[in-house]
Amino acid sequence: CLMKGDTFFFGFLYLHEQRSGDAANTAYTRSQAGQWRWSLLFFMLKTSTRELVWVHHPSDSEPAGSIKVDNIQSLHSLDSPTGEFCFILNCTGVNDATEDGHVLRSVDPRNRE
Repeated sequence: CLMKGDTFFFGFLYLHEQRSGDAANTAYTRSQAGQWRWSLLFFMLKTSTRELVWVHHPSDSEPAGSIKVDNIQSLHSLDSPTGEFCFILNCTGVNDATEDGHVLRSVDPRNRE
């Protein structure tokens, strides 16, 4: 449950994600499937479970996604061509056999610190 345990940081960030090609997903047309977009999500760094967790809305009870802190291999910061602060989290999968990257963009320049 998201309400349990201490939260070290919380706030809105954009996550760069690929749209699903699932035909059951009526929010996107087939021509949009596979395209990338920025999704505004609410992120929490949970100290009790050592996870970075994100939800669509702050009152959601179930996460839209999460990353175990121990699976984060590196963090790289960069500025977008328009000057927005972005960072890349490189992670290993559950079985340490796969790698995954997550690109996040800050809503507020103060989140840079």
